[in-house]
Amino acid sequence: MADKKNITIIDIAKLTGLSKATVGRVIGNYGNVSPESKEKVEKAIKELNYIPNAVAQGLRSNGTKIIGVIVGSIKNNFCNRFLYAVEKAAIEKGYDVLFCNTGEQIEREFQCLKNLKARRVDGIILISSVLKAQDIPKENMDLYKDIPIVLADRNIEDMDLDLITSSNCQGAYNIIKSFIQNGHQHIGIISYGEVSTLKERLRGYRQACDNYKIQTKDSYILTGKTIDDISTERIKEFLKQNPQLTAIMVLNNSLLAKLLVALKDIGCIDNDRYSIVSWDDDELNELYAISTVEQQVEEIGLLSTKRLIEIINRKSKESDATVTLTLKTIYKERGSNHCITAVK
Repeated sequence: MADKKNITIIDIAKLTGLSKATVGRVIGNYGNVSPESKEKVEKAIKELNYIPNAVAQGLRSNGTKIIGVIVGSIKNNFCNRFLYAVEKAAIEKGYDVLFCNTGEQIEREFQCLKNLKARRVDGIILISSVLKAQDIPKENMDLYKDIPIVLADRNIEDMDLDLITSSNCQGAYNIIKSFIQNGHQHIGIISYGEVSTLKERLRGYRQACDNYKIQTKDSYILTGKTIDDISTERIKEFLKQNPQLTAIMVLNNSLLAKLLVALKDIGCIDNDRYSIVSWDDDELNELYAISTVEQQVEEIGLLSTKRLIEIINRKSKESDATVTLTLKTIYKERGSNHCITAVK
């Protein structure tokens, strides 16, 4: 018997006494094959523990039934929930999934796109770290073309691609409006990163403050390029420098733990000194009863997968108009801000 690590259709043909062409038709599920021949091949596949080469099959059939997914950070609970939803939806449609993590590095995003295209995936779902098309070097622009791509969560400005995202600006606006209506005049923001979703949340913050004639200061916004730029010490210094703050919105839920540690260190964790709302939900929010702006993460994953597969399988060779779906955010009141009413 041949080495299991190097089993080919030649080995199956020898075992069954059938031609390589017949074996190939059974494995590739194309052409006409008698029930008897099909049964022989399937039996030999099990006996030899044969694993088909998906890439080679893709070259023959012009499709591998594999989609790629690129995310910014697998440390982020949003991405974990998103990946779970994508894989579940893809499997239900008969697709396998390859995941890539960029660590929010644009150069790594380019490399992930190259790797997935080299593996001949049928399409890609992308949570991009790129802000706008002009930021992509000319030599890398083709990576975003010639293959179906659906953007999830984050937009790339001036890039004509489908997008499934959340109402980030309106969600932030609603929270700030509620803060203001309940008496808060000095509202702080803690965030990191420069992607489109965070820009939209900051825009909602500024619009609400402007519309309700609430003063904003640059010092009221603590931000950095990466999560490592926002340390517990920086948060404590931020709170110390802005003693007038009474409300804080955390735009990245991965920063919530650092804020809670900072509050504990300064003796504010168990009192009503600050009203807090965080973005996206996880067990920490429930444990500490932190009110949350919740995105429909699983639905974003499902719709992104559904849209990508629609593009892959569309019969027309002509490009369809791109689609943008914006899902509403949901407010979860848990009592971390007792003077805040639920946002509709």
